[in-house]
Amino acid sequence: MAIVLRAIRTAAEWAANQTAMEAIYGVGNYYTTLTAWEAAIPADLVAADEQHVAQCYDDWPTGLDDYFTIADRTTDATRNVVIDCPVAERHGGSLSSGFLLKHDTDWQHTITVDSGDVTIKNIRVSHDGSGACVKLDNATAENILLDSIILTSTDSSGSTTNVNDGLLSVYAGWSEIINSILRGGSIGISVYTWRTVNAYNNTIIDCKRGTYTKSTNNVNDGDFINNVSACTEDDFIHESSFSAGSTNNASKDISATTASIGTVTGISLTDGVDFTEPSTDDYTITSGSALIDEGSDLSGQFTIDIAGTVRG
Repeated sequence: MAIVLRAIRTAAEWAANQTAMEAIYGVGNYYTTLTAWEAAIPADLVAADEQHVAQCYDDWPTGLDDYFTIADRTTDATRNVVIDCPVAERHGGSLSSGFLLKHDTDWQHTITVDSGDVTIKNIRVSHDGSGACVKLDNATAENILLDSIILTSTDSSGSTTNVNDGLLSVYAGWSEIINSILRGGSIGISVYTWRTVNAYNNTIIDCKRGTYTKSTNNVNDGDFINNVSACTEDDFIHESSFSAGSTNNASKDISATTASIGTVTGISLTDGVDFTEPSTDDYTITSGSALIDEGSDLSGQFTIDIAGTVRG
Protein backbone atom coordinates (compact mmCIF):
# COMPACT_ATOMS: atom_id res chain seq x y z
CA MET A 1 0.00 0.00 0.00
CA ALA A 2 1.23 3.50 -0.86
CA ILE A 3 0.88 6.40 1.59
CA VAL A 4 0.22 9.56 -0.42
CA LEU A 5 1.45 12.37 1.80
CA ARG A 6 0.62 15.97 0.89
CA ALA A 7 1.32 19.28 2.63
CA ILE A 8 -1.30 21.97 3.22
CA ARG A 9 0.77 25.18 3.09
CA THR A 10 0.80 28.67 1.68
CA ALA A 11 2.78 28.99 -1.55
CA ALA A 12 5.15 31.42 0.18
CA GLU A 13 5.96 29.04 3.04
CA TRP A 14 6.40 26.09 0.69
CA ALA A 15 8.87 28.14 -1.37
CA ALA A 16 10.70 29.37 1.71
CA ASN A 17 11.18 25.79 2.94
CA GLN A 18 11.28 24.08 -0.45
CA THR A 19 14.28 21.83 0.06
CA ALA A 20 12.98 20.45 3.34
CA MET A 21 9.44 20.14 1.97
CA GLU A 22 10.50 18.26 -1.15
CA ALA A 23 12.52 15.84 0.99
CA ILE A 24 9.28 14.89 2.78
CA TYR A 25 6.56 15.31 0.16
CA GLY A 26 8.30 15.33 -3.21
CA VAL A 27 8.39 18.06 -5.84
CA GLY A 28 5.34 20.32 -5.82
CA ASN A 29 3.24 18.06 -3.63
CA TYR A 30 1.34 20.65 -1.65
CA TYR A 31 -2.07 22.34 -1.70
CA THR A 32 -3.10 25.72 -0.40
CA THR A 33 -6.60 24.53 0.57
CA LEU A 34 -8.05 21.30 1.90
CA THR A 35 -10.76 21.64 -0.74
CA ALA A 36 -8.19 21.21 -3.52
CA TRP A 37 -6.48 18.36 -1.69
CA GLU A 38 -9.75 16.48 -1.21
CA ALA A 39 -10.69 16.88 -4.89
CA ALA A 40 -7.49 15.11 -5.95
CA ILE A 41 -8.13 11.94 -3.93
CA PRO A 42 -9.18 8.92 -6.06
CA ALA A 43 -12.74 7.68 -5.76
CA ASP A 44 -11.63 4.10 -5.00
CA LEU A 45 -8.77 3.97 -2.53
CA VAL A 46 -9.01 0.21 -2.22
CA ALA A 47 -8.42 -0.30 -5.94
CA ALA A 48 -5.68 2.34 -5.90
CA ASP A 49 -4.20 0.65 -2.81
CA GLU A 50 -3.51 4.06 -1.25
CA GLN A 51 -3.93 5.98 1.96
CA HIS A 52 -4.16 9.77 1.49
CA VAL A 53 -2.81 11.97 4.28
CA ALA A 54 -2.96 15.77 4.53
CA GLN A 55 -0.35 17.34 6.79
CA CYS A 56 -1.57 20.82 7.77
CA TYR A 57 0.86 23.62 8.59
CA ASP A 58 0.12 26.64 10.77
CA ASP A 59 0.90 29.14 7.98
CA TRP A 60 -2.25 31.29 8.26
CA PRO A 61 -2.03 33.76 11.19
CA THR A 62 -5.80 33.91 11.63
CA GLY A 63 -6.60 30.47 10.22
CA LEU A 64 -7.24 28.95 6.79
CA ASP A 65 -10.70 30.01 5.64
CA ASP A 66 -12.00 26.97 3.78
CA TYR A 67 -14.92 24.53 3.87
CA PHE A 68 -15.20 21.21 2.09
CA THR A 69 -16.80 17.78 1.96
CA ILE A 70 -14.88 14.53 2.18
CA ALA A 71 -16.83 12.77 -0.55
CA ASP A 72 -18.06 9.19 -0.35
CA ARG A 73 -15.26 6.87 -1.49
CA THR A 74 -14.44 3.18 -1.51
CA THR A 75 -12.23 2.76 1.56
CA ASP A 76 -11.27 0.27 4.24
CA ALA A 77 -9.41 0.27 7.55
CA THR A 78 -5.99 1.00 6.01
CA ARG A 79 -6.77 2.52 2.61
CA ASN A 80 -8.46 5.66 3.82
CA VAL A 81 -8.32 9.42 4.39
CA VAL A 82 -6.40 11.19 7.17
CA ILE A 83 -6.12 14.87 8.12
CA ASP A 84 -3.34 15.61 10.61
CA CYS A 85 -0.56 18.08 11.47
CA PRO A 86 3.20 17.64 11.82
CA VAL A 87 4.10 17.60 15.52
CA ALA A 88 5.48 21.16 15.53
CA GLU A 89 2.25 22.50 13.98
CA ARG A 90 -0.16 20.98 16.51
CA HIS A 91 -2.14 22.86 19.15
CA GLY A 92 -0.88 20.82 22.11
CA GLY A 93 -4.19 21.41 23.88
CA SER A 94 -4.13 25.19 23.40
CA LEU A 95 -7.21 26.90 21.92
CA SER A 96 -5.08 29.68 20.44
CA SER A 97 -2.15 27.95 18.73
CA GLY A 98 -1.60 25.36 16.02
CA PHE A 99 -3.25 24.93 12.62
CA LEU A 100 -6.78 26.37 12.45
CA LEU A 101 -9.39 25.64 9.77
CA LYS A 102 -12.27 28.10 9.89
CA HIS A 103 -15.43 29.08 8.03
CA ASP A 104 -18.24 31.34 9.21
CA THR A 105 -20.98 31.33 6.54
CA ASP A 106 -24.30 30.03 7.90
CA TRP A 107 -24.99 26.36 7.09
CA GLN A 108 -21.73 25.87 5.20
CA HIS A 109 -20.29 23.39 7.69
CA THR A 110 -16.51 23.72 7.92
CA ILE A 111 -15.94 19.97 7.36
CA THR A 112 -18.62 17.60 6.10
CA VAL A 113 -17.79 13.89 6.07
CA ASP A 114 -19.67 11.71 3.60
CA SER A 115 -17.13 8.89 3.40
CA GLY A 116 -16.24 6.03 5.68
CA ASP A 117 -12.82 5.38 7.22
CA VAL A 118 -11.79 8.99 7.87
CA THR A 119 -9.49 10.18 10.65
CA ILE A 120 -9.20 13.85 11.65
CA LYS A 121 -6.74 14.64 14.41
CA ASN A 122 -4.60 17.33 16.04
CA ILE A 123 -6.24 20.31 14.29
CA ARG A 124 -8.45 23.20 15.38
CA VAL A 125 -11.74 23.80 13.55
CA SER A 126 -14.08 26.76 14.03
CA HIS A 127 -17.45 27.79 12.66
CA ASP A 128 -18.77 31.16 13.84
CA GLY A 129 -22.22 30.90 12.30
CA SER A 130 -25.19 28.54 12.12
CA GLY A 131 -23.99 25.04 11.38
CA ALA A 132 -21.26 22.66 12.48
CA CYS A 133 -17.50 22.59 12.71
CA VAL A 134 -17.66 18.93 11.68
CA LYS A 135 -20.79 17.24 10.33
CA LEU A 136 -21.13 13.53 9.57
CA ASP A 137 -23.79 13.46 6.88
CA ASN A 138 -23.96 10.09 5.11
CA ALA A 139 -25.11 6.67 6.19
CA THR A 140 -21.89 5.26 4.71
CA ALA A 141 -19.78 7.48 7.00
CA GLU A 142 -18.67 4.56 9.14
CA ASN A 143 -15.49 4.31 11.20
CA ILE A 144 -14.88 8.03 11.63
CA LEU A 145 -12.28 8.96 14.26
CA LEU A 146 -11.90 12.48 15.64
CA ASP A 147 -8.85 12.50 17.89
CA SER A 148 -7.39 15.42 19.86
CA ILE A 149 -9.25 18.08 17.90
CA ILE A 150 -10.46 21.46 19.13
CA LEU A 151 -13.88 22.63 17.91
CA THR A 152 -15.01 26.18 18.68
CA SER A 153 -17.71 28.71 17.88
CA THR A 154 -18.66 32.17 19.12
CA ASP A 155 -22.24 31.83 17.83
CA SER A 156 -24.63 30.39 20.41
CA SER A 157 -27.80 31.73 18.80
CA GLY A 158 -28.92 28.34 17.50
CA SER A 159 -31.39 25.89 18.98
CA THR A 160 -30.30 23.36 21.60
CA THR A 161 -32.51 20.77 19.89
CA ASN A 162 -31.30 21.28 16.31
CA VAL A 163 -28.81 18.51 15.56
CA ASN A 164 -27.27 20.62 12.78
CA ASP A 165 -26.13 23.20 15.35
CA GLY A 166 -23.67 20.95 17.18
CA LEU A 167 -19.96 21.71 17.02
CA LEU A 168 -19.86 18.02 16.13
CA SER A 169 -23.10 17.14 14.34
CA VAL A 170 -23.67 13.43 13.80
CA TYR A 171 -26.50 13.08 11.33
CA ALA A 172 -25.49 9.67 10.02
CA GLY A 173 -22.92 6.93 10.35
CA TRP A 174 -20.71 5.68 13.17
CA SER A 175 -18.01 7.75 14.82
CA GLU A 176 -15.72 8.15 17.79
CA ILE A 177 -14.49 11.42 19.32
CA ILE A 178 -11.72 11.21 21.91
CA ASN A 179 -9.39 13.52 23.85
CA SER A 180 -10.95 16.66 22.38
CA ILE A 181 -12.07 20.11 23.50
CA LEU A 182 -15.33 21.69 22.33
CA ARG A 183 -16.06 25.27 23.33
CA GLY A 184 -18.89 27.72 22.60
CA GLY A 185 -21.83 27.44 20.26
CA SER A 186 -25.26 26.00 20.86
CA ILE A 187 -24.43 22.30 21.39
CA GLY A 188 -21.10 20.54 21.85
CA ILE A 189 -21.96 17.08 20.47
CA SER A 190 -25.34 16.52 18.79
CA VAL A 191 -26.53 13.08 17.66
CA TYR A 192 -29.52 12.25 15.50
CA THR A 193 -31.77 9.20 15.90
CA TRP A 194 -30.13 5.79 15.38
CA ARG A 195 -26.58 7.17 14.98
CA THR A 196 -23.69 5.79 16.98
CA VAL A 197 -21.14 8.02 18.70
CA ASN A 198 -18.60 6.89 21.25
CA ALA A 199 -17.32 9.95 23.14
CA TYR A 200 -14.37 9.44 25.47
CA ASN A 201 -12.24 11.90 27.49
CA ASN A 202 -13.66 15.11 26.01
CA THR A 203 -14.05 18.52 27.63
CA ILE A 204 -17.09 20.59 26.60
CA ILE A 205 -17.05 24.21 27.75
CA ASP A 206 -19.35 27.25 27.42
CA CYS A 207 -21.79 25.78 24.92
CA LYS A 208 -25.43 26.33 25.78
CA ARG A 209 -25.84 22.53 25.95
CA GLY A 210 -23.03 20.02 26.29
CA THR A 211 -24.49 17.06 24.42
CA TYR A 212 -27.88 16.36 22.88
CA THR A 213 -29.12 13.04 21.55
CA LYS A 214 -32.34 13.26 19.54
CA SER A 215 -33.52 9.73 20.00
CA THR A 216 -36.40 7.81 21.47
CA ASN A 217 -34.16 4.86 22.30
CA ASN A 218 -30.58 4.16 23.29
CA VAL A 219 -29.97 1.04 21.18
CA ASN A 220 -27.32 2.46 18.84
CA ASP A 221 -26.30 5.64 20.58
CA GLY A 222 -22.81 4.58 21.66
CA ASP A 223 -21.11 5.24 24.97
CA PHE A 224 -20.23 8.53 26.70
CA ILE A 225 -17.35 7.94 29.13
CA ASN A 226 -15.01 10.33 31.00
CA ASN A 227 -16.46 13.51 29.48
CA VAL A 228 -16.51 16.80 31.34
CA SER A 229 -19.23 19.33 30.49
CA ALA A 230 -19.48 22.80 32.00
CA CYS A 231 -22.06 24.61 29.85
CA THR A 232 -24.38 27.54 30.35
CA GLU A 233 -27.79 25.81 30.29
CA ASP A 234 -27.34 22.05 30.70
CA ASP A 235 -24.76 19.36 30.10
CA PHE A 236 -25.82 15.86 29.01
CA ILE A 237 -29.30 15.60 27.48
CA HIS A 238 -30.89 12.54 25.87
CA GLU A 239 -34.50 12.38 24.72
CA SER A 240 -34.69 8.84 26.10
CA SER A 241 -31.75 7.55 28.17
CA PHE A 242 -28.04 7.08 27.66
CA SER A 243 -26.60 3.66 26.86
CA ALA A 244 -25.79 1.30 29.71
CA GLY A 245 -22.08 1.72 28.91
CA SER A 246 -22.14 5.48 29.52
CA THR A 247 -20.46 6.32 32.83
CA ASN A 248 -17.96 8.44 34.75
CA ASN A 249 -18.94 11.78 33.24
CA ALA A 250 -18.76 15.10 35.08
CA SER A 251 -21.08 18.07 34.81
CA LYS A 252 -21.40 21.64 36.05
CA ASP A 253 -25.08 21.28 36.89
CA ILE A 254 -26.69 17.89 37.29
CA SER A 255 -29.76 17.17 35.17
CA ALA A 256 -32.19 14.30 34.98
CA THR A 257 -30.22 12.49 32.30
CA THR A 258 -26.80 13.35 33.72
CA ALA A 259 -27.70 11.52 36.92
CA SER A 260 -27.53 8.14 35.19
CA ILE A 261 -24.08 8.62 33.63
CA GLY A 262 -22.14 10.90 35.97
CA THR A 263 -19.87 10.54 38.97
CA VAL A 264 -18.93 14.19 39.64
CA THR A 265 -21.13 17.30 39.59
CA GLY A 266 -20.57 20.94 40.44
CA ILE A 267 -17.61 21.42 38.10
CA SER A 268 -16.21 24.94 38.48
CA LEU A 269 -14.88 27.26 35.79
CA THR A 270 -13.12 29.44 38.36
CA ASP A 271 -9.38 29.58 37.71
CA GLY A 272 -7.46 27.04 39.77
CA VAL A 273 -10.41 25.01 41.05
CA ASP A 274 -11.02 22.21 38.56
CA PHE A 275 -9.13 23.66 35.59
CA THR A 276 -5.82 25.48 35.69
CA GLU A 277 -6.92 28.77 34.11
CA PRO A 278 -10.15 28.76 32.08
CA SER A 279 -9.92 32.56 31.73
CA THR A 280 -6.94 32.01 29.40
CA ASP A 281 -8.30 28.80 27.84
CA ASP A 282 -6.12 26.45 29.90
CA TYR A 283 -8.38 23.49 30.65
CA THR A 284 -5.78 21.17 32.12
CA ILE A 285 -7.04 19.64 35.36
CA THR A 286 -5.62 20.96 38.62
CA SER A 287 -4.06 18.61 41.16
CA GLY A 288 -6.80 19.38 43.68
CA SER A 289 -9.74 18.94 41.33
CA ALA A 290 -12.66 16.71 42.24
CA LEU A 291 -12.15 15.14 38.80
CA ILE A 292 -8.91 13.41 39.84
CA ASP A 293 -9.25 9.60 39.92
CA GLU A 294 -12.96 9.75 39.07
CA GLY A 295 -12.65 8.57 35.47
CA SER A 296 -13.01 5.09 34.02
CA ASP A 297 -9.73 3.42 33.01
CA LEU A 298 -9.52 3.62 29.20
CA SER A 299 -5.75 3.16 28.97
CA GLY A 300 -6.26 -0.07 27.08
CA GLN A 301 -7.87 1.88 24.24
CA PHE A 302 -5.58 4.91 23.97
CA THR A 303 -2.58 6.21 25.90
CA ILE A 304 -1.87 9.73 24.59
CA ASP A 305 -3.87 12.79 25.68
CA ILE A 306 -4.72 15.97 23.74
CA ALA A 307 -1.44 17.62 24.72
CA GLY A 308 0.54 14.66 23.39
CA THR A 309 1.38 13.36 26.87
CA VAL A 310 1.60 9.59 27.31
CA ARG A 311 -0.88 8.37 29.89
CA GLY A 312 -0.66 4.92 31.44
